[in-house]
Amino acid sequence: MNFAQDIDDHIYQIHGFTDNGIEIAVPGGANVLKTTLIDGIATLKQSFIIAPSTLIEEWSARQVSDLSQDGIISPLLGLDIEILILGSGDRLIFPESSLLAPFMSRGIGVEVMDSRAACRTYNLLSGEGRKVAAAVII
Repeated sequence: MNFAQDIDDHIYQIHGFTDNGIEIAVPGGANVLKTTLIDGIATLKQSFIIAPSTLIEEWSARQVSDLSQDGIISPLLGLDIEILILGSGDRLIFPESSLLAPFMSRGIGVEVMDSRAACRTYNLLSGEGRKVAAAVII
């Protein structure tokens, strides 16, 4: 299912879901280290972190219970963001509030939703030029 109608070729955007994974539209000139691009689209098959100018293809979380201070905090707090969207997989599952507290103490808003909703919300906010990142569990 594709849901990115207008692809901005200057930022990473989520193009859609397939049986093979989540498709990411990669901006021209971006260096995707591990994933092969087909017509500017990378298909990711494992959890990832995406922001308008950043794509971390291999995020170690496989389910919400895998999240830890090191596992979620270290790769995300280095990003210049105002909003973090956590995609919890096929179902909405909230992590322990202590895991999200470091973001809130820095004034970063956190929203938790299932991964498909997180992808749609990320596209909407990044398309508006917002400082947003999505950490998506597949």
